[in-house]
Amino acid sequence: MKINPLDTVHDWLIDFQKTFEDCIQARDAAALMDAEENIFRAVLRLADALFSLVLESVLEDEDWASAALEEARERVPGMRSKGLRTTPVRLLGGSVVNVRTPYWVPDRRGKPGRRRRVGKRGKDGVGLYPLLTTLGIFIGATPALQAEVARQVTESTSFDVAQANLKARGIDLDRKTTRRIAYGLADRALDCRDAMLEGRVSVPDEQLLKGKRVVVSTDGGRYRQRVPAKAGRKRTKTGRRRFKAQWREPKAFVIYTIDDKGRKMRDAMPPLADATTGNADKTFELLVGYLLAYGAKDAKEIVFASDGAHWIWDRIPTLVSQLGIDPARVREVIDFYHALEHLTAAADLRPNWTKRERKRWLKCQRRRLKAGKVDLVIAAIDELCVGRKAKQLARERDYFVSNRERMRYADFRSQGIPSGSGAIESAIRRIINLRLKGNGIFWREENAERMLHMRANLKVGRWREMVLNSLHIQTLQPSHA
Repeated sequence: MKINPLDTVHDWLIDFQKTFEDCIQARDAAALMDAEENIFRAVLRLADALFSLVLESVLEDEDWASAALEEARERVPGMRSKGLRTTPVRLLGGSVVNVRTPYWVPDRRGKPGRRRRVGKRGKDGVGLYPLLTTLGIFIGATPALQAEVARQVTESTSFDVAQANLKARGIDLDRKTTRRIAYGLADRALDCRDAMLEGRVSVPDEQLLKGKRVVVSTDGGRYRQRVPAKAGRKRTKTGRRRFKAQWREPKAFVIYTIDDKGRKMRDAMPPLADATTGNADKTFELLVGYLLAYGAKDAKEIVFASDGAHWIWDRIPTLVSQLGIDPARVREVIDFYHALEHLTAAADLRPNWTKRERKRWLKCQRRRLKAGKVDLVIAAIDELCVGRKAKQLARERDYFVSNRERMRYADFRSQGIPSGSGAIESAIRRIINLRLKGNGIFWREENAERMLHMRANLKVGRWREMVLNSLHIQTLQPSHA
């Protein structure tokens, strides 16, 4: 069937005439605001009408459909056709169209039936719309709608705010549908990440870190994890299941490139960032996977810049070994401002000092530290290790002793090596704390993992890349629309 979009535009103009006539009667601020919003929504309806024609045209392309179905059979074996089915698809403008398209289910002929309760289909019981999946239409939503819903959920402070923002632009979804679309995209994005780390998906050459100066920073944030209470506990008055809220430390890392003077190369490629609810070993496993996938073993130089946490520095030697890079091309740097915090802590342990004496001592040690004279700083703290606070002062001194080689700040400046880890400090705040941490906010671990991955890609400018990659993951998806 030949589709003429002009007919659709003509029909829309007829309907729009009445809306326009009402809008031009606006004579005050409130009426003008309503007029603008009504016109905006009307244009969205036109956009959806035109896109529905595009979708219809694609699905009626027999040559493409035949090739797509053949490819789907190879990709998802063990399926059998149930003929054509009509299913709703939601568009970016908020409209819903019904499309008739092939539907497949797992082929269980000759196999024993599954035992399940009513309404509990499970993964083995879901079907597949192969042509829609090929087009990136999952959970009954077009790719652009999935991206918009997931972005609003990721960027907003809560699901309620995301729903309100979506409704303001004509996309009225209930909370359950909003969650399913956003988390569905997140799951496919995590599948893409796994495929990349396992070497099943290659990184484009222009994204590789070969021959570049690379900075790697990692740190931890905070969020409260929702842990179900023991079985048998009474429910709340509202009928909800009780749970415990335990503090957890999700960890994030940032990878970026610098020029010969140590400045960030913002135009070369966006930074890489990710976060996980896993422990330190899981974090470094993820970090090693990223560095290997992006060819960091052939980097000109790798600088590890972080605070003095033992869980970080104790794992760097193993990371370097797994990466296969020459240790001579690796630099380790303690963040200068974290080092200053330890100096301040040492000065605060001298309660008999006046404010002026404390300030003068800190100014002297700061100058020495900046000049890379760590031994003089250590000696200065050592002189203070007397009296009741000697043990605490010794701990501060030992911090500088154990990190002496990571505090050669004068040498770092001359070599164009950054002395700070501001990138990861900013990432922890923007990726983790501003979204996951807050009063009355509790997360299931799997949902926190989804949100962390989406937030990381959003905040470093890799959102569209993540979305497009997730749409290419063609697996067996639920048949609900």
